[in-house]
Amino acid sequence: MQALGKQIRCPICQGLSITESSSDFSRSMLNELKDRVKQGQTDDTIRDYFVSKYGRVVLLEPPKSGTDLIVWGAPLVLLFGGAIGLVSYLRRASTQVMPEAQRASLEKVRRQLEESKNL
Repeated sequence: MQALGKQIRCPICQGLSITESSSDFSRSMLNELKDRVKQGQTDDTIRDYFVSKYGRVVLLEPPKSGTDLIVWGAPLVLLFGGAIGLVSYLRRASTQVMPEAQRASLEKVRRQLEESKNL
């Protein structure tokens, strides 16, 4: 029962479970939880009851599914895709063929250096 109580958030307290909160509201939720445990209900049934009554926000760790996966996964996919794009761009830029004008200019400087060495 304590483990299940730590999974259910107090709706009026910020980030506290109903077992950690001292508010009257969380105490009534905890009493409801105890009654349902005494009745022999399973953890899933009790969790579903609280979700139906207060919404998914009542779970401290809501199940990761559907749009939740997109919300959490999209930034990771974009980050990974951006890293691949950056690496690809940097590889292309480092192996890019030198433009003809730069090549001619470089050859001219090399010839001048050779001529100055010969003097």
